[in-house]
Amino acid sequence: MNVRAWVQAVHPVYHESRPHFLYIMRTPGGDLARWMASRDAGMEAGDDITLRGTVKGHSTFNGERQTEVFYCRPTIHSVRR
Repeated sequence: MNVRAWVQAVHPVYHESRPHFLYIMRTPGGDLARWMASRDAGMEAGDDITLRGTVKGHSTFNGERQTEVFYCRPTIHSVRR
């Protein structure tokens, strides 16, 4: 998967005593992508990015379709902070 998106939110999550980072991203078409990273990718809410990764699965949460991705490599184009 190779998609342009912006980072909507970043949530630190503690898993097995190690911090992980849940990145919530939105595409220009309004689709939602989630990535649980095992380390900080340097992205913050508002960043405009291109995300390259592998689709892990699709799900629905609170009536909204989501794509879960992993093994991602983000490229940050601009910062909207």
